[in-house]
Amino acid sequence: MKPALLRTNIPHKFFLLFLLFSGVLLLQGCSRISWSYYYSPEAQLRIKYPQDWIFHDNIPKAVVAFVRPQKNGAREGGIQENVNIIIDDLSEKRETLAQFTESMIKHTKVILPGAEFLQSGDTKMGRHPAYKIVYKLRSQKNQLTFLQAWTIVNGKAYIITGMSASADFESFEKILKEMLKSFEIV
Repeated sequence: MKPALLRTNIPHKFFLLFLLFSGVLLLQGCSRISWSYYYSPEAQLRIKYPQDWIFHDNIPKAVVAFVRPQKNGAREGGIQENVNIIIDDLSEKRETLAQFTESMIKHTKVILPGAEFLQSGDTKMGRHPAYKIVYKLRSQKNQLTFLQAWTIVNGKAYIITGMSASADFESFEKILKEMLKSFEIV
């Protein structure tokens, strides 16, 4: 007996062309973004970011912030997707990732009591074990979604926070995941 796929009326060549075309479309969607690398000798980190984004490395308490340019037709004061990196020296505290995670989640719940937690769990930042949380905040004008991920390496907590309008988060999350994957301590 022939497998179910071979028993259909769809010609094999058409089906194979359809699969090939679908795969090409998926690959094109993933490769549309051109990437650049940001390197900070002071912070000893390297991460890639979308080439058309602007980075600011003169922000107090942050190593760097990456900001997506306003989209054409966006109203002034609209939400700009952004990602920032903060380093927290834990050398005196000697916290583990689990301990730091517990304190980060408690801290987030205290300073953002209206936050709706959507996800939390283990992840990776480059080759380093990490933890992430995703939460949503509503303001009078906007609904925002945040992804925060952190890892601890050599007594330092590296915290990456990304923010976008909730309606745009699904596509923004793909960019964030790629950035997290590229994270390196050099």
